[in-house]
Amino acid sequence: MDFQNYERVHHVRKRAKTLRYSATYFADYVPKKEHKRVKRAKKIQDICGAITDAHVIKHQLQDLAEKTTSQSKHEMFMKIADYQEKSIAVKE
Repeated sequence: MDFQNYERVHHVRKRAKTLRYSATYFADYVPKKEHKRVKRAKKIQDICGAITDAHVIKHQLQDLAEKTTSQSKHEMFMKIADYQEKSIAVKE
């Protein structure tokens, strides 16, 4: 999966969430061996969630940087946005 493709990551996250909650809800009716799928879905959901959160936060910080009239705040917002971008790359 291309972790730089925000839309795709977000879509996979939603699908994993649906699988996870459906499987959890029906856990009493599912064979034990299928419980691994719930754990995998949770892991996928968590990874994709961290990526999408970092993506959204990065863009919000860039917007704040553009709106501020303070040079020091602009620099601070951009540094944090850069950090968010690097945290996305780490997830790959």
